[in-house]
Amino acid sequence: MKKSSLFENSRILIIGSDNTGWSIDQDRQNTINAFNAIKLSLVNNPITNHIFYFVWWNICLGRRYKIYKLIFPWKNWVAVVTNDMNHQVAEFLKAKKLIDHWVCANQSQIKFLQENGICPSKIFYQPFHVRENIFTQLVLDKVELCKELNINYQLIENKVLIGSFQRDTLLNLKEEKWQKNPQQIVDAFKKLDKKKYLLILAGPRRHFLVNQCKVHNIPYLFIGDESYMNQKLDDNHVNNLSPNKINLLYNLIDTYLISSKSEGGPKAVIESALTKTAILSTSIGMAPDLLHPECIYHSTNELIDKIINNTITSKIISYNYQKVSEVNCFKNYCEQIRKATNFSKV
Repeated sequence: MKKSSLFENSRILIIGSDNTGWSIDQDRQNTINAFNAIKLSLVNNPITNHIFYFVWWNICLGRRYKIYKLIFPWKNWVAVVTNDMNHQVAEFLKAKKLIDHWVCANQSQIKFLQENGICPSKIFYQPFHVRENIFTQLVLDKVELCKELNINYQLIENKVLIGSFQRDTLLNLKEEKWQKNPQQIVDAFKKLDKKKYLLILAGPRRHFLVNQCKVHNIPYLFIGDESYMNQKLDDNHVNNLSPNKINLLYNLIDTYLISSKSEGGPKAVIESALTKTAILSTSIGMAPDLLHPECIYHSTNELIDKIINNTITSKIISYNYQKVSEVNCFKNYCEQIRKATNFSKV
């Protein structure tokens, strides 16, 4: 039997959710919005669909989906590469036998797939989408932003605010998530002037970094319910801030910091650019593809120098905004989704 080829008649089953309202669920909703915009039918039944669309790639290795592959070998499988696959080669080699088309967020992922035998025609480039109607520069000063966020302005007054809004602690709530590398933030802030710089933290499972800040007397402000950290409880369903609140935080801080060792995104690259927030990042994921080279650092000492010397100028911020705006445009996002699901093959 031929695999589905009539784009207009294709029915899509979207698979993948983390049920927390955090990054994966946002990806799922953005995908649904795109399919609705290009008028493709979304179904919930694995019998009536033409295409399985996996919001993250290795969920396809679940027993249920392997059975679907055996029952419906003619159906197309499209999967989004959400991470750095260099650390999951064994899983990739299994998924390679199942997935027909791959959607990549960065050039490093594309390189990995091509080096491991995936035909370029089966690969589609689309950085993770961020809703540009939510993440935007606001015409509010820091006093007004603090009111919106219910923050005492005196806590941040005359401080340089460095932001980090990522989940970086393992499920055991003790150890750092090595991919996010929060230890580097600790190492940098130990050498920065404690009277001048303030770390603004948000998001769930920040236990490791918050505890390290306390141990090393690093000034920080956590936006959320910190009692869960004090009681060593999981806050995954409590401290997931709304996108609108995260946008307020981007507008409040002076610089966003990405310290990761391994990433598919992160979306903070795009969110910082759209909100016209200065950003400093390691050379991972989407960062080298979308950010001005001056925003990339390669060591803790280089990071410290860039923070102290305030190297991210308004010109660099404008560069990031222009480049990301072109890539993140919803119309372009829909077009890439259309291409990734508009195929004809036996």
